[in-house]
Amino acid sequence: MVHYMNSQDHHVNGPPEDINVLKARIRELEQRVAEGEAIRESLAISEVKFKTIIDNLKDIIFTHDVNGTVIYVTSSVEQYGYSADDILGQNMLDFVHPDDWQMVSEIHNHFINFGGEMAFVVKLLTRSGQVRLIEDHAKAVLNREGKVTHVVGILRDITDKVATKEALENMNAQLEKRVSERTMELSKVYEDLKIEMKKRKRAEDAKGKSEHLLSAVIDFLPDPTFVIDANGMVIVWNHAMEELTGVETSSILEKGDYEYSLPFYGIKRPVLIDFALCPTKRQDDKYLGITKKGDTFIAEAFAPLLKSKPTYLWGIAKPYYGSKGKVDRD
Repeated sequence: MVHYMNSQDHHVNGPPEDINVLKARIRELEQRVAEGEAIRESLAISEVKFKTIIDNLKDIIFTHDVNGTVIYVTSSVEQYGYSADDILGQNMLDFVHPDDWQMVSEIHNHFINFGGEMAFVVKLLTRSGQVRLIEDHAKAVLNREGKVTHVVGILRDITDKVATKEALENMNAQLEKRVSERTMELSKVYEDLKIEMKKRKRAEDAKGKSEHLLSAVIDFLPDPTFVIDANGMVIVWNHAMEELTGVETSSILEKGDYEYSLPFYGIKRPVLIDFALCPTKRQDDKYLGITKKGDTFIAEAFAPLLKSKPTYLWGIAKPYYGSKGKVDRD
């Protein structure tokens, strides 16, 4: 039994053991009270930190009961024009686009009957009526008896992400289409080019055969004959020309700069064949007589050095026109 001190005697009656026990209990209670205050203070600080983190999340955290009534939502809903008070106590379907009502109702019924968790995309309406695509990660919460009491979830806006993805897919589709079209165009050009190359090859082969035949015919002509191209290079020097000049074909072919005039005059100068190639080079005083009929030149000339003996010659020169109507060789 504990006796309290009164104002007169200022002492406590009773055994010292009871007083010590009482003091120990008082200290224990004081310690527990201090610990409780520390815990409550720590909890308050944690709650403030948690609320600060939650309120600064762009994602929306919500909770609704088994009837679909929203009982908790973070302030992140303000980005869509709502306050938390606008949402609390309302049915979740009030903020879902009508196109998704059936889907959301079926998912809600699944949660209530089977629990579990699920992720899905739903169209939500902002206060202004704008449609936003939202990724919903929701999970059913059970009591001790295993019965669903409410559903918690996190809503993340993926509208811009989906729009960007669709834009990239559309861009890739357009690029693939363009690449396909360009590939087809290039394939056609390639096939046309192969056909053209085959035609050109046949034409070149035919031209080569024709030139070879023409060269063979010219070589067997009884009249001395030679041919130069548009650049003044000797390309044909027949056998009769070898007999007339004493110059072999192998030594004169592909020679230019009037090399073909040396056997006749001992110097390099324009001769009758050059007049046909370029009429401005015509030198009538170098010939005994010269006439022109159309594009053909006919002349008589004196060759003082032909095989070391003076010789009078009669010659004819005419340009040869290619397939495009231009002088190809003379």
